[in-house]
Amino acid sequence: MAKINFLEIKLEIDRIVDKANWGNANDSFNWKTYTEELDNDAWMGINFITEEITELSFRADLREPNLVFLNRILELANKNEMMLMDIKGNVFKPELKEVGEFIKISNCYRFLEKPKKFIDDLLSERGQ
Repeated sequence: MAKINFLEIKLEIDRIVDKANWGNANDSFNWKTYTEELDNDAWMGINFITEEITELSFRADLREPNLVFLNRILELANKNEMMLMDIKGNVFKPELKEVGEFIKISNCYRFLEKPKKFIDDLLSERGQ
């Protein structure tokens, strides 16, 4: 596997989503969609000395027509032989079908499907 150049990744993300006007530094970069209709964002942290990417995360707004942002991020991940990891630590391929499967087991999905049950389960897990 070839070494991933953080600057190339940064420039590719710049072409996908606008840079945020906050939080950008020599070792981290933020991108954000600024509209009432969409809320896509990305963040990349780098080790300033080694120039290695320490973390790259994104949130895709699933209301976006044709899921343009999500599909372009998945293309970027595939092109650079990256894998995805959800907040629970599950690792999966950067493919739309895989993303869909993991969305279905996410807390967000569970909440949207059955909000009362989700809250009750959450309180029960915490002993309340």
